[in-house]
Amino acid sequence: MAVTGLVARAVLIGLGGEATRFYDEADYDRLGVALLDGRGFEGAHGPTAFRPPGEPLFLASVYGLFGHHPIAAAFVQAALLTVLPFAVAALARRVTSVRWVPLAAATLAAFHPGLAYASATLYPVTLAAVALTLGLWLATVAIDDGRRAHAAWGGLVLGLAAAFAPYFAPLSILAAGLALGRKRFAVAALLAGLGILPTAAWMTRNHVTMGAFTLGTNGGYNLALGANDRAEPRSGNWIEPDLPATGLPDDEVQRDAAYRAVAVAWIGEHPASWAKLVVSRAALVLDSAGKPKTAGLHDSLAARLVGYAMLPWIVLGVAGLVALRRTTAGRLAALALALVVASSALTLVKPRFRFPVDGALAPFALVVVASVVRRRVPAAAPDPQGLVSLG
Repeated sequence: MAVTGLVARAVLIGLGGEATRFYDEADYDRLGVALLDGRGFEGAHGPTAFRPPGEPLFLASVYGLFGHHPIAAAFVQAALLTVLPFAVAALARRVTSVRWVPLAAATLAAFHPGLAYASATLYPVTLAAVALTLGLWLATVAIDDGRRAHAAWGGLVLGLAAAFAPYFAPLSILAAGLALGRKRFAVAALLAGLGILPTAAWMTRNHVTMGAFTLGTNGGYNLALGANDRAEPRSGNWIEPDLPATGLPDDEVQRDAAYRAVAVAWIGEHPASWAKLVVSRAALVLDSAGKPKTAGLHDSLAARLVGYAMLPWIVLGVAGLVALRRTTAGRLAALALALVVASSALTLVKPRFRFPVDGALAPFALVVVASVVRRRVPAAAPDPQGLVSLG
């Protein structure tokens, strides 16, 4: 299963070739090269915090080993994605005793089309998915069983997930809150303390080099993309945000603040329109097809059909989270999904923002399926020879 999935991803990478195809990819690539050259997180105009640090650090590591070859980084990402099915299966075993669910959930994760496609790019989606799911399993074991080693690793891995996808930054703190509710004080301290380290280190770097203790300088821009007269639930970056009347400052931190001020002013003037956009984008988090601006395989009819076909997986996953809301794994996975919903509702919604959570949703979706199947299978008739038992 894991090997077959890796082969499929390798084929995608081979078809894509060496060159980066998307603007974001090129940006991550440049940052990886800058880090390798000792220039730090440096963009075209000096130090930058517009992109999260995880993917550039990963690229610099790969380039240091194999040279500046983006295709090498894609192959390493594809290889690391083989960890995901095992993490999904481990998480599934925490929420159900139905024997076929862990294997089925792992299989779904191994052949997730969005993650397979993302692994052939330089987007941070793949590594965010692996870190998040592994962190959710470790945190679940730590909270349920009081295991401090799992708490330490769980906190660090959840912090790593936030380095690839910053909207997961609060997750280790929220997990610590669940541990406190179970009176697992040492576990809570380890989850929170170690989980926040990567984020704190990144924000400290931003304060030292850019004068702002910020998680990133793209929040204002993203908010402005979703808060203007032309914004629609799926408009995303099909449009450009409104510009400040005084123009955009050259400084990256000040520019982000200027975009945020314009967005906040529009929200204050159009609260009803803003509320409709927020609710619509929150619902569209469940959508896996999206409205991509760039052309390619991801924008083909086949890709859209695959995206629509994934809807039952996601809807059943949410239903499973509700059904298993009293389990630690269910609460942690629900919190991860809630962070995606909150971030997307406030700014812009794209399927790849949710993809890192999909592996964790698979066990919950299949628990619902297993429950339905059990209700529909009739009880076994008495077997006098004792050869059959459906019990």
